[in-house]
Amino acid sequence: MSLARSLGVLEARSTWIVGGGGKTTLIYRLASELSARGERVVVATSTRIWPPAPPLPRALLEPDPQRLVALVADRWPLPGPPTVAASIGPDGKLQGHDPETLKQLLASGAIDRLLVEADGSAGRSLKAHAAHEPVVSRAADLVIVVAGLDVVGRPCTDEHVHRAELFRDRLGLRPQEAITAAHVVRALLHPAGPLRDLDPRTPVSLWLSKASSPERTAAARSIRERLDASARISRVVSGDLAPGAGSVGAPRVG
Repeated sequence: MSLARSLGVLEARSTWIVGGGGKTTLIYRLASELSARGERVVVATSTRIWPPAPPLPRALLEPDPQRLVALVADRWPLPGPPTVAASIGPDGKLQGHDPETLKQLLASGAIDRLLVEADGSAGRSLKAHAAHEPVVSRAADLVIVVAGLDVVGRPCTDEHVHRAELFRDRLGLRPQEAITAAHVVRALLHPAGPLRDLDPRTPVSLWLSKASSPERTAAARSIRERLDASARISRVVSGDLAPGAGSVGAPRVG
């Protein structure tokens, strides 16, 4: 079963990806799968994202919504899924479009599916969300939350968690206390967490990344079991997208 099918992406035209622990890796894997089906899929961001690496096409930079639609429409067929952005920042990251611009791009008919990276985690596998995060459209068809299993068993410090102090405060953790599967679930479902401002009707899937050892696979199973009582997250899929890994676990579909 493809990862796009397991996570419910084939049922959504507009998929928004949040959290930490491999969002960019996941989004380009999904884009590759959809492109291989012959679909016109575009990768975008509502925040910031690193430019795609070869052999993917170079990013298309255009801040104006109408010109963006024309630019994308003129680029098919492409050797791979294009990434669109408004500009490139001094740090080399692509600066994204606002959700309304991306909504217009999808509604234009120039593309079949839109994949949006809508969050930042400073390279960490877990995070505490600030009031302005994530930047997800209310018109999203699907939201995928990403969490890295490598954080389970590690201390809740800035080395492993983005905004570790805020994370500890919200969950009542002590400094240096090890993160457990239960902590991950509590963070995902916390009132100030990644699902805070979503339309309650928007489907949510969970991608548990970096399942590269028996211990991490066990952590993924524990997280899945704890989420069985949650109607908010309907699909839980674990796996490892590191080069050469090729491992994706079976989904739990609620």
